[in-house]
Amino acid sequence: MDKICHSGFFICLILVFFLIFITSDVFPQQKDLQISEVKKLVEAGKTHYEKGEYTKALIKFHEAKDLIKGMPEEQLKFISLEIDELNFNLALTYFAAENTERNRERAREYLQLWLEGNPERTIEEIYYPLGFIEIFHQIKAELLKLKEKEQQPAEKQDAKKEKTVPLKEKPKEKKLQPPAAKPVVKKKAAPVRKPAKKKKTPWLIIVGLLAGGGAAAAILLLGGGPETGTIEINSTPSGARVYHNSTDTGLITNCRLTDVETGSHSIKLVKEGYEDYQQSVTVTERQTEVINADLTANTINVSAPTGGSVWMAEDEMEIRWNTGGGNHTSLRIVTEQSSAFNQITPDPIEYHSLRRMIKDVRFLKTKTRTETMSHVISREQDISSQTQNYSVFPSKPMSTSRGIETIHAPHLNRLMMVISNPGRLKIGNIWENEETAVHPQKNRDHSLKIPGLDNIQAISSVKIDLYKAGSWEKNISSGTSNDGSHVWTVSENISPAKNYKVRVSCEGEDGIFGESAEFEITNLLNTIDWIEVPAGWFAMGDNLEEGEPGERPVHDVYLNGYYISKYEVTFEQYDIFCDDTGRSKPGDNGWGREKRPVINISWHDAKAYCDWLSNKTGEDIHLPTEAQWEKAARGTDQRRYPWGNLDTNCNKANYSGCIGKTSLVGTHSAGSSAYGVHDMAGNVWEWCKDWYDGEFYNYSPSHNPQGPSSGMYRVFRGGSWNRNSNYLRSSYRTGDHPNYKSTDVGFRLCREK
Repeated sequence: MDKICHSGFFICLILVFFLIFITSDVFPQQKDLQISEVKKLVEAGKTHYEKGEYTKALIKFHEAKDLIKGMPEEQLKFISLEIDELNFNLALTYFAAENTERNRERAREYLQLWLEGNPERTIEEIYYPLGFIEIFHQIKAELLKLKEKEQQPAEKQDAKKEKTVPLKEKPKEKKLQPPAAKPVVKKKAAPVRKPAKKKKTPWLIIVGLLAGGGAAAAILLLGGGPETGTIEINSTPSGARVYHNSTDTGLITNCRLTDVETGSHSIKLVKEGYEDYQQSVTVTERQTEVINADLTANTINVSAPTGGSVWMAEDEMEIRWNTGGGNHTSLRIVTEQSSAFNQITPDPIEYHSLRRMIKDVRFLKTKTRTETMSHVISREQDISSQTQNYSVFPSKPMSTSRGIETIHAPHLNRLMMVISNPGRLKIGNIWENEETAVHPQKNRDHSLKIPGLDNIQAISSVKIDLYKAGSWEKNISSGTSNDGSHVWTVSENISPAKNYKVRVSCEGEDGIFGESAEFEITNLLNTIDWIEVPAGWFAMGDNLEEGEPGERPVHDVYLNGYYISKYEVTFEQYDIFCDDTGRSKPGDNGWGREKRPVINISWHDAKAYCDWLSNKTGEDIHLPTEAQWEKAARGTDQRRYPWGNLDTNCNKANYSGCIGKTSLVGTHSAGSSAYGVHDMAGNVWEWCKDWYDGEFYNYSPSHNPQGPSSGMYRVFRGGSWNRNSNYLRSSYRTGDHPNYKSTDVGFRLCREK
């Protein structure tokens, strides 16, 4: 008998009877089907959510909800986890769906249902939208406050009852006591039917007892169940999400995995801003294996602005960066015409560049090779096969810095996208349609997921700050997608300086950041000192014997008020214009740039600068007319030179025989005009707006003259570093062809009020 009881046949027979007992009485088939259907509907809804199909997701979730409503109470305990998960996913999907007040309210309702079971729950905030996290914390705080209130000492609760209950106690008893009796009777009477059910099959009780004993015997014979151990997982820093054998455990370090079967296991740690950490561990029975992981921070490299760049107030300027660490990714588009696919070696590009491109990129099958865009796609021929590779390079976007809109690849038979991380090659879906688009999906944290590929872990979002001389100055963006590019409109009220830097940091980890080289921010109008010249009359021209015929006759001119630049335009100011427009910078003849007046520019160059500055500032800025230039130089008292009628000297002006080259603007302050304008005599000739005509004064209008309507030469005034004192007179007129350039010709600016 003992041998029979311990035989494998006897044990198996008992287990068979035990299974019959379970399936026939404890777990009815109908219940199993309903539970299974609920789980399928919840999973289907989650799948639709991940694809961004929120309406379809809500339909599946509500179908599951309706199915649960029709289930008996004793069945609900078997799907408590599914109900819990359903409420959470309903809340999340309503939040992600169309942004309406109703959807936000529904999201709040279901999130509250989810939290009511356990208000102390937490969620991994990096995986959810900020607005959703705010609602979560609001509801959690309310429920915790309510729970705390309910757990007050019994004496306080009794005291409150004594004060409030007696007044309403009697009416309440009269209204509620009679109907309350019936449900009580029904609830007590209900169990009477249960014994009747068991009497139908009394043999099942015996079978159940035998099965229980047999199961116990089997467990003893088979060694007491599976052998298990524990894995303790720690990381520096902590807070990394734990994946066990590629499955998300929902735990974060530092934590323990218990009841882990013996044998080899793979542990992966994922944390925002850090490279993924992976380690294999062998678990032994009743032992604890310890993993202590030092996570490696990702790096952020800011590539723009570059050193020496100049940003202008109210301009849109692009900040560019890339992330390093283990997140380098490769993209290759392939036309597969043979089995040589495995020979492809992808070209590396940064993952953020792939994310930026994938938003708009479209892969189209076209008819002719001539449609290939050589500046976007480079064609390579694999000599060993018929395979043609088309490599996409993000460094030369077709239309905007934000991404490539369209890529044409001719004669494609089958289209593949290949993405690789270091150490592994991932092959995506194959598309064979005439025109196919790659549509990235959104994960729960709204990061991109490429169809057919494992999710690539990376820094999901960054914040961008402006620093000045090493100190924080301004936040540019508190949180933006880590797509490698952000366009910022430079604030108008930022003080001009040359020691600014941009810092791009991981939104979740301030210690992970990259900084740009130093660059300059300037307000163009603030770089120019303006002198106001009031409206009024002045006498223009000169009747002196040493004067030229073109200076006569003297005539009265009325000018509206205007502003003129205090100094001649410098190399420093003009070079900003060249950097912004891509123009070649004029030479300085080896004398130096910075605060020296710009030279070697034509009248057209000077006008282009004025037009550019007008467009940047919204002001009417132009070259001064002859009349505006002369009034600013000599005032209203007909002085011969800007400083008066006395003779010239090198302290008042830079002219022939002084230093033999241009001087820094503002050097000869003793020679300023009556309005305080510098260098209107000497240093460099200054282009004016007017055409030159030696007879113009004979027919010039008296109010705001603009010069002749046409001509061959443009006027310049004021003498230069290589001319004698006669040319320094404020009334002296001359000019040259608009294309003329020289080391002694520059210009200054005029701005209308």
